[in-house]
Amino acid sequence: MTRIVTRNVSNQRQAPRGRRDGDVGDTDGDLDDSSDGRDDHLDGVEDGCGCTEIWEHLSEQRDGDAD
Repeated sequence: MTRIVTRNVSNQRQAPRGRRDGDVGDTDGDLDDSSDGRDDHLDGVEDGCGCTEIWEHLSEQRDGDAD
């Protein structure tokens, strides 16, 4: 789970063949992975928040599931 969170939050992707890491990718903003459901656990987290806010959000979800 941590790997997916890190990947989705930082918007890092594996560089396609022929490209190097750090190359500018999709600059028109049409990349949207939300349709595949891998980031559903981040619903309610504001765009641009940091790691601390994400971990707090996940902890609150976990605490809510225990009730």
